[in-house]
Amino acid sequence: MNIRSALLQIAVASAVVGGLAACFRPPNYPDEPQISFESIINRPGNIGDTITVAIRYNDGNGDLGLGQGDTTGNFARLLPNGQPNPNRNNYFVTAFKRQRGTYTPIRFADPNFDLSSRFPRLVENNNGRALEGVLRYDIQFLYTFQGAFTPSLRRGDTVRFEVQIADRSLNRSNSITTEDVVIGTRK
Repeated sequence: MNIRSALLQIAVASAVVGGLAACFRPPNYPDEPQISFESIINRPGNIGDTITVAIRYNDGNGDLGLGQGDTTGNFARLLPNGQPNPNRNNYFVTAFKRQRGTYTPIRFADPNFDLSSRFPRLVENNNGRALEGVLRYDIQFLYTFQGAFTPSLRRGDTVRFEVQIADRSLNRSNSITTEDVVIGTRK
């Protein structure tokens, strides 16, 4: 092997390594989470449906999700005045029923009940690195209980959902709207 071919091999190897390193640069996302709609799946049951909503997310500093110990301070169940704390949850869902071509928010008979919830920390100790991925969330829709919803729901009704998430710094994402789902039918 001569010097010229050795230098050529080193140059080619350096170019390949440099190109691969450029491919693996950490993404530059804002610290506020961003989401987009991925998919919705409906699995009907005897007394209701399990609807799985999948959203794509990215977050510049990766502070997504709440741990089991995140139950005080910003994440306490109640505010000091005794009112429910809107920051207790980090996954916010509003359901809508399609009626005569328009979408009406579904309200629950119990004013303390809604579909919002908490998702766990996606990464422990990520040192502020960006995160991206897909988050799946199951919504249990028990439509056999008459009077539980306004407007009422039954098999054959069309619903969709508006979703938003928050990070541990209380930054809220944009809101997305899912595709429609027909209650009682598999999608």
